Amino acid sequence: MANHFPKGEVCFDAESKWAVSFSNKMAAKTGNKGALMHFYVNNPRQSKAWSRDIAEVTCEPYCTGIPRKKSWESQTRIRMAMLDGLGMMKLVRIRFAG
Repeated sequence: MANHFPKGEVCFDAESKWAVSFSNKMAAKTGNKGALMHFYVNNPRQSKAWSRDIAEVTCEPYCTGIPRKKSWESQTRIRMAMLDGLGMMKLVRIRFAG
């Protein structure tokens, strides 16, 4: 990708290994075997070692920038805190050299 898109970027959301396991258990409970996930990212910054053409890797918690409101149900606030605080979900940005 770096060869075809110098100075380009790719952004994606990623779950941790624990979050993938949890998500797959929830999908299995619904009987939806086609929704299982097999890919996880615990430490996105390790992806910099994939290629010398990767200039930068950044990562931030999934719920960054979403204001928490006291009027929301406590379960919603707890889930958002878990997603961010436990590193369950994250937004990853990989920038290519060019």
